[in-house]
Amino acid sequence: MMKRILVLVWIAAIFSGCAGAGISRGVPAYPNPETSEMKLAFTAAYDLYSAGKFGEADDLFASYISTYPYTELTDKARFYRGEMAFSREDYKTAISFYRAAYLQIQSPAVVPMARFKAALSLHRLGDESGALKEMQPIDRSSQSAILRLRIDSLGVIASRGSGLAPGKCIGWMLSILDDYSAGAGHKSSSVPAGDIISEDEALSSVRAWVGDESVTVADVESLPLADFKGKRSGGYADYKYAETLVRRGDSQRAAEILRSYISSYPKHEYYASARLLLADFGGEVAEGASVKVGLILPLSGKFAVYGESVLKGVECAAGIFQPCSGPGGTKLIVRDEMSPGKSVSSMIDELADENVVAIIGPLMSNTAIEAASRAQQRKVPLITLSQRDGVAAIGDYVFRNYVSPSAEVSTLVDYLTTKKSGMKKFFVLYPDNKKGIEYKDLFASAVAAVGGKVVGSSSYAPNQMEFAGELRGRGMLENTAGMVGSGPYYDALFIPDSFGVVGYIVPTLSLMGVKQTQLLGISRWNDKGLLERGGEFVEGALFVDSFFKDSKDPFVMSFVKNFTEAYGVEPTLLEANGYDAMRMISTAVQRIGSSGRDGVRDSLLGMVDFHGVAGKITFDAGGEASRRLFVLTVSEGRIQEAQ
Repeated sequence: MMKRILVLVWIAAIFSGCAGAGISRGVPAYPNPETSEMKLAFTAAYDLYSAGKFGEADDLFASYISTYPYTELTDKARFYRGEMAFSREDYKTAISFYRAAYLQIQSPAVVPMARFKAALSLHRLGDESGALKEMQPIDRSSQSAILRLRIDSLGVIASRGSGLAPGKCIGWMLSILDDYSAGAGHKSSSVPAGDIISEDEALSSVRAWVGDESVTVADVESLPLADFKGKRSGGYADYKYAETLVRRGDSQRAAEILRSYISSYPKHEYYASARLLLADFGGEVAEGASVKVGLILPLSGKFAVYGESVLKGVECAAGIFQPCSGPGGTKLIVRDEMSPGKSVSSMIDELADENVVAIIGPLMSNTAIEAASRAQQRKVPLITLSQRDGVAAIGDYVFRNYVSPSAEVSTLVDYLTTKKSGMKKFFVLYPDNKKGIEYKDLFASAVAAVGGKVVGSSSYAPNQMEFAGELRGRGMLENTAGMVGSGPYYDALFIPDSFGVVGYIVPTLSLMGVKQTQLLGISRWNDKGLLERGGEFVEGALFVDSFFKDSKDPFVMSFVKNFTEAYGVEPTLLEANGYDAMRMISTAVQRIGSSGRDGVRDSLLGMVDFHGVAGKITFDAGGEASRRLFVLTVSEGRIQEAQ
């Protein structure tokens, strides 16, 4: 008798805490009371079930259902008959039993698991839409963490199977993070691996959603935001909600949500970004901890104009001059990279002794290696803006915030792959110098990786303005049979050179018969001089850049507006790079909650898709910044973002 009592207690534990949608959490009113005889008969069937004697158990459960009046034990008997049918993969029969278990009285002890198992059976039969519909009425709030994890995982799996886009699964993914936080992880090992979405996969999907600029305010508002409030999921949902509101232009509502987020989630991974976003679009935030940041820039001599530009961008990010705003508490300690008789190593030492948390600079290629080596020795994070290759490889404290030719080419080819998929054959016309050859080789590799081909290439002597003689006989005008005048045999022409050179080359090509060819270029094309020199011949050209001051991105628009008002001139890439470098350091400091150099280094290495005004930035393991750049085009005589 004692064994049977313990079994009944265990059965009650299995079903405890379960509830269906729209029903009371109290005990439902079944039409008949449970007698001792009923309980003994049910327990006898359950003993056989738990011993794995499914044939005998099924007979006893069937006999119980037909013999005794309807009670909650009747619904439990139907459920277990469903379980046995499920175990032998007779999913249609299982569904009939599961549904019978909740068809009459909606017992909170039976309905949630019965509906979930019916949904899982439908999934196994390939009916993903049916599975999603079956789970919809389940009240997840009162279920155990492991059952919620199974429901949410099936929601993701069935959504994918029904062809829904990843963004449509995000509600399930956010809930999965909460399930793991509630302790479901250690209980999920007994569940078949294919039935559970891992915590890492859910987190990766949520982070991708946060970084997806196509998500709208309506998309976020369609989520059960009230259910997420105060939970792990709520941090991601609130931050994304604020960001989408900013993009829509509702900065007032965005600021309200950001202030709530900052007070509710002080240790969340987007906390630092939220503070910066609030400073950009919602006014002042509370003063941050006192932070010293060093700068080594050319502030005298012929390169001073470049150093001053970077310095202004840094000042704007630190909120030195209104209306630029920053997190507060930042002190800039500046050294002139061009100071006579003073090495950059000594400047690094001075700044390290001043207890700076990080250093921005140097800008010049001839000092970058020395500065990086010394910063690595002193263990001070350094973000150099130099073009010098290999500087970031010196050590784990060294970072380089510079747009590489590889990033330009990969962005351009990615765009062609998604938007111009019919383009497969390319010709490269490049200057006969180190950079020209590098771009040619990078482009050839990139298009080959996506199934394209460089069908021809030709070089020309750099630094000239007369190209007719240079271009004749280079294979650009002939078709594949070598006949002149039949039009180009390639889909697009890539010219990795400056806007000035392109402005001379393109009209010359048109006069020679190369017309209506898709032109492709690099960041050096992004100048109004391209329009002045190239005119109608560059209409429709495609090229890339990391900073586009006329972008409709609210982050860029805010930066350009505030900077122009503060300094009286519009920012360029140099100002943008300085601004982003300072904001990344501020973010790193706020993320770790202190100004420890090791923590700042680790935080910089861990940044993924940092939303800079000069593109989304991620530092790779070697300290090099990889970016998602702007794709630009010439349309109606203006440089605009390509659609």
